[in-house]
Amino acid sequence: MKAYKRWTQKSENYEGIVIKLRRTGQSQVVTIYTVEKGLVRVLYRRHKQTTAAITPLGKISFSAAAQGDILLMGEFECRSNAAIRELTWERFIYSQIFLEMLSVLVPPTVADRAVYRLLLQYTAAFAYKDPRIVTIIAGWQLVGLAGFYPDTQRLRVTCTGRRENRGLYYVGETLSAEQAEVDVPESVRQMWQTLLTYRWGQRQIIHLQEKGLQFLEDLLYSYVEQWSEKKLKSPALR
Repeated sequence: MKAYKRWTQKSENYEGIVIKLRRTGQSQVVTIYTVEKGLVRVLYRRHKQTTAAITPLGKISFSAAAQGDILLMGEFECRSNAAIRELTWERFIYSQIFLEMLSVLVPPTVADRAVYRLLLQYTAAFAYKDPRIVTIIAGWQLVGLAGFYPDTQRLRVTCTGRRENRGLYYVGETLSAEQAEVDVPESVRQMWQTLLTYRWGQRQIIHLQEKGLQFLEDLLYSYVEQWSEKKLKSPALR
């Protein structure tokens, strides 16, 4: 579906994945990860006669003109994700978790083809696979693409407490004498490495034990917070 708007500024064409929408009156501020400029904010002024819609995780093509640090959207076409059209509470939660991790790990206006490719792979798998598992896999791979690839064999882990419904951890190569190290079994470290190297689109069967998966999920959120220095809000929804 398409919507049209004329601008006097010179427009450029973009392709991307919708990350977040924020409504302000008759307008929407849309955060999009684009092929051309990475993470950008786009202002879209909706008209009453327009039936076109922009949806999170949707693949979007649009034209836009720059105004300061924001783009003004003109013509667009957005294909919604099948999982969003038939949204469950679990899918909503994990989509929010992944998109929040993306927003805190990826700097704005820095294009990265690998990040965009991961987004495409994630949104495709999210439509028909377990949203929790694909979010954990994509989350760990996003951490690596952001420059914080973990050495799963050398890194040591300590538990720093709990917040709401998850354990909190600190990860490093060395720990102080006061820190009690968490014993991470070799099987869990191998699972950790498997998630990091998982090849999307392959008929690869991953054997995941729930206890190890829960630990790696909580560890992921702590690791993202550790390196981004920002507290994640969406995991509390689980």
